Amino acid sequence: MKYRSLTAVLIVCVLTVSQSFAQKPVVGLDCFHNNEPTPHYTWQLTSVGGFSQCAQLILGLGADTASIQTSPDSAVLAPLKVFIIVDPDDSSESPDPEFVTPAEADAIDKWVQRGGSLLLLTNNKGNCDLTHVNILAAKFGITFNSDTYGGGADLGPLPANPLFAGCDTLHIVDMCTQTLVAPAQALFTLGGSVLISTALQGNGKVFAMGDPWLYNEYINSKDNKLCGTNVMKWLLGLTTGVASLRMVPQTNVDLQRSSTVARTFLPNGRLILNAGQKASFAHVNACIIVGPAGVSKSILIN
Repeated sequence: MKYRSLTAVLIVCVLTVSQSFAQKPVVGLDCFHNNEPTPHYTWQLTSVGGFSQCAQLILGLGADTASIQTSPDSAVLAPLKVFIIVDPDDSSESPDPEFVTPAEADAIDKWVQRGGSLLLLTNNKGNCDLTHVNILAAKFGITFNSDTYGGGADLGPLPANPLFAGCDTLHIVDMCTQTLVAPAQALFTLGGSVLISTALQGNGKVFAMGDPWLYNEYINSKDNKLCGTNVMKWLLGLTTGVASLRMVPQTNVDLQRSSTVARTFLPNGRLILNAGQKASFAHVNACIIVGPAGVSKSILIN
């Protein structure tokens, strides 16, 4: 190919995303109903009971994390793409526990119907407030049973499902089982006991398990981390591996009909154009994408 100067080949572009892509998706962690005097399951906690490694998993997927320390009403939930409720306190764990209320359940239900993704991670009997969290879970056809699954900690083989892609065995220590009605569906059942479920509600999604699961002590056990990655991608809407962005050329190079149009970028950085769009960029074979804080990435136009 004939050499062309960088000014003719490279285009400096600015990513200007539509409102839904204006910021990274946010995964909020409930630190209101889980707020024990000795902290557990927080993003910052690096000990075995913390969620710091889960936070790194989420950041690696291009999302941000947030700690939700107030009652989750519509205003609190609005900026979130995913909301994680984990191990709500009972009166044995906190001197003044914040129980899930019907008003909170209604707000979360409406948020899910509008497109939010809920990750419900409870615990087994005696280690979690199941009574009040079931007010919320029932909105999606899920009841966490007041029991402890007795089938061991290494659970498998897992059924064929995209959320279990590449996974064979999960390591889960002391979980409760579930009872389901529509719209909930069993994702993983052993010996007649429902251990993991999902539900689709309106435009949103719910994933439910009776264990905190992704905390530091066990996130690297068996296939937990890979499965957790699959689940988080699903909740974030990343299962296709494609991110649609908008690109505004900012250069003195004549781009003919290169007005702002939607572009689709694959994870390998290739830019996908339809036939009409290719015609507009016929004389260009690469560009530099300049993102937030000046971070740039060279891509090839396909």
